[in-house]
Amino acid sequence: MNRRVLTVDIHRCPESSVVRCTSDDIPGLNLETNTMEEMEAEISLIVPELAQLNLNLSEDEATNIVILIRNNRVTGP
Repeated sequence: MNRRVLTVDIHRCPESSVVRCTSDDIPGLNLETNTMEEMEAEISLIVPELAQLNLNLSEDEATNIVILIRNNRVTGP
């Protein structure tokens, strides 16, 4: 079985230091956490569920996806 690759974009808001995550590949993905470690944990939990619900993947397909994390570093003023 081919593993599906889904890309998520992460950036830290310079004003609040909140870590945000969205994805053009995964409809409905919009997460906020305080740390990068928390974000990685949330992504591993939420992305398979959203992929199953919003991309009509089977449970097996959703648990076998590859998540590519793009870290869009934002620097403050």
